[in-house]
Amino acid sequence: MVVKKQTSGESGSVKFKPNTTVSAPTQSQQTKSALSQPSSGPSSSIALGKNEMVLLALAVILLGIVAYFAFIAPQAAQPSALAGNETISAPVNVVKTPITPVYITIIKDSVCNDCQGADYLVTALANNAALLEIEIANVDSVYSTDEKGVELIQKYSITRVPTLIITGKLSEDSKLVSSWVNFGTRESDGTLVFRSPYPPYLDLDSKEIVGDVSVIELVDATCADCYNVSLHQDLLKTKFAMRLGGVSTFDISSENGKALVSKYKITKVPTVILSNDASAYPNFDEIWSQVGSIESDGSLIFRAVEQITSGSYTDLSVGSGSSAASTASSSSAATSNETTITFGSGSSAVIPSSATSTETKAPITGTQTKPPMPPQ
Repeated sequence: MVVKKQTSGESGSVKFKPNTTVSAPTQSQQTKSALSQPSSGPSSSIALGKNEMVLLALAVILLGIVAYFAFIAPQAAQPSALAGNETISAPVNVVKTPITPVYITIIKDSVCNDCQGADYLVTALANNAALLEIEIANVDSVYSTDEKGVELIQKYSITRVPTLIITGKLSEDSKLVSSWVNFGTRESDGTLVFRSPYPPYLDLDSKEIVGDVSVIELVDATCADCYNVSLHQDLLKTKFAMRLGGVSTFDISSENGKALVSKYKITKVPTVILSNDASAYPNFDEIWSQVGSIESDGSLIFRAVEQITSGSYTDLSVGSGSSAASTASSSSAATSNETTITFGSGSSAVIPSSATSTETKAPITGTQTKPPMPPQ
């Protein structure tokens, strides 16, 4: 098709050859025409050459790369959104404390089969294993007369049974080794030897059982209102885990009673006399010194009779039926059916005056020192 545009004299008209049709330009033709026409104003198209088109394409690619690394890549590297107010914390390296396996050997003796001093320590170690950073891998028992028992007794110069020894790869600064000074010794080969079994125990040198306490009760048969002297037994058994080997009772009018009153210069009854085995119990002498005396032969005499808060007592320097101390004769003591023994330090022991069974729980108040490892 040939299109002729009138240039002069033919205003506003266009002539075509005969039988010639005019078709609408295609999209590609329109684009080509627009790019090939020169700019004549704001609405004119920009004509770009081949080189300009390449540069434009490169610029677009570079812009896309910059945008990716500036905005998209950092977002992709971040963790996914968390629900609520959850946050992500840096991982914490938890350092686990090493647990050391230990092996326990208990040494017993058939003469003192019911002596449980070493068993109490095994229980205490088991209950505090995590704190001590140990694990009890094995517990074995031997008798002092067994071949292995004899070997251990001789090797570590053991003088009291039951006892126990502990072996294992325990460092010198381990918690168990650091605290063992309260219980025994650490030998040159690292073995821990228990040296302070809770009474009763067998003394291998004397072949005698230490800690079986004999009790003598000294009473006045003419004093019907005197306090029940048996309360001392309950206190000794329930609060000091003391094993009583035998109990004897003498009236002050009997020959034995008179001899005891004279020998120990006793002035107030009822009272009790304990054998020297009582001193084997940890801290007992210290407590007893607040309420009684320790004689030259080792016997312990209860002398603070006026501190008993129930009933009366006999003052042998005055006569029968003397009233107890003023605090003991108060109406509250008479109605509570309890006996309170007040120690010199201000602490006290409260005991039901009618108690006769070892099951009686006598509460202790104040700052009284207790045995470090009483039986359960």
